Amino acid sequence: MEPLLFSFDRMIQGRVIKDREAYTMELGAEVQKLKEMNQELKRKQELDGLSSALSLRWRARSVPSSTCSVSRIQDA
Repeated sequence: MEPLLFSFDRMIQGRVIKDREAYTMELGAEVQKLKEMNQELKRKQELDGLSSALSLRWRARSVPSSTCSVSRIQDA
């Protein structure tokens, strides 16, 4: 009867190792996915920052300094 217990114990141990390997592979895939998402978010953040900076520059150039709402009120 002892050999049967030994093989059953080996079977369980083998299953645990396979489960651990599968779980490790899943974690590795998840880490890779999160790294890719992080890179994409960083790119978007950089683009948003550039877009905001360009928008501020465009606004500053589109309104001439000689145009002032106070002078319009005084003329009226």
